[in-house]
Amino acid sequence: MTTATLTPENATKAINDIRRDITGRLLSIIRRAQQGEPIAMDELAWAADLITASPSNRDMTILAAIHPDTSDHDLTHIGTHTDERSRTIVDRLMTQAPEHTDALTRTRRLAESMAEATKDTKTSAGPLATAAYLAWTDDDTTNAVRRALEALIIDQTETLPAIILAMIDQHITAGQLER
Repeated sequence: MTTATLTPENATKAINDIRRDITGRLLSIIRRAQQGEPIAMDELAWAADLITASPSNRDMTILAAIHPDTSDHDLTHIGTHTDERSRTIVDRLMTQAPEHTDALTRTRRLAESMAEATKDTKTSAGPLATAAYLAWTDDDTTNAVRRALEALIIDQTETLPAIILAMIDQHITAGQLER
C-alpha cells in the first residue's frame, strides 16, 4: 500500500476540488429549478446551508438568476474563488441590467423554498437575503422588504438585507445600478 505525502500543493488542490464539486452541485440545483424541475427537500436544505455559509455561493445564485445565460464555468468560478478573475466577472455582470426572465422568477421561488425548508433556523437567513435581492431586482419592493426583514430577524449580521433595505429607502432600483 502506498500513501500520499501531504503537501501544501496537493492539499490546496483537494480543497479546490471539493469547493468546485460543492458549487457545481448548487449550480445543478439552480439550473434544474430554472427549468421548472421540482427540487427535493433535502437538496433545498443543503443549498440553504451552503448559501448561508458562503457569500460567494449566495452571490453566484443571484447572478445565475439575473443573468441566466452566464456560463456555468464563470458561475462556478464565482462560487469557488475570491480572486481578481472572480471580481472581474462579478463586476461585468453587476453593471448589466438584470434580465427579467422565468429563470429569475424560478430562482427566486427556489430561494423562498430553501428558506421554507429551513424555516426558523439561522440557515434560512441566506435564502431569505437571496429572495429579498431577487424581489428587489424584479421591482417587487413589498416582498423585498418582507424577505429582508425576515432575514435580519433571524441573523442581524447578514449584510445583504440591510443593503437592500437601504437601497429601497433611497429609491434605488436595480436598473439604476447599470453603469
